[in-house]
Amino acid sequence: MVLNSAILHNYKRNRVKDAQYPAIVESPGSTTEGILIEGLSIFDLKHMDYYEGLEFNRVRVQVEKLGPIKVKDNFEQILTKCEGKGEIVSTECYIWVDSPDRLIDQDWDLGCLELDYTL
Repeated sequence: MVLNSAILHNYKRNRVKDAQYPAIVESPGSTTEGILIEGLSIFDLKHMDYYEGLEFNRVRVQVEKLGPIKVKDNFEQILTKCEGKGEIVSTECYIWVDSPDRLIDQDWDLGCLELDYTL
């Protein structure tokens, strides 16, 4: 498996009401920074489809692949690498298909994620 910084053009990442996860929706002129994961198997993708559920569809998109990410990097370091021009590649992404009424028109970032480690 290979991880690369990437930019998804013409899509934005929104917050979802009463949820800690984001939703990616089409938005001309917007960009979304993230990670391109290469080398996943069909088995891996089927598990991801199940995990993402009915709120998302896996669709073919074009992303700007910027460069490799080392496993030790954290998300903030990844975002700082999302500069410059990269190679345009075809991949798949989970796009929100549930009700737009569930979305908040605010960008989601890792600061929106509240982890609860209590059992």
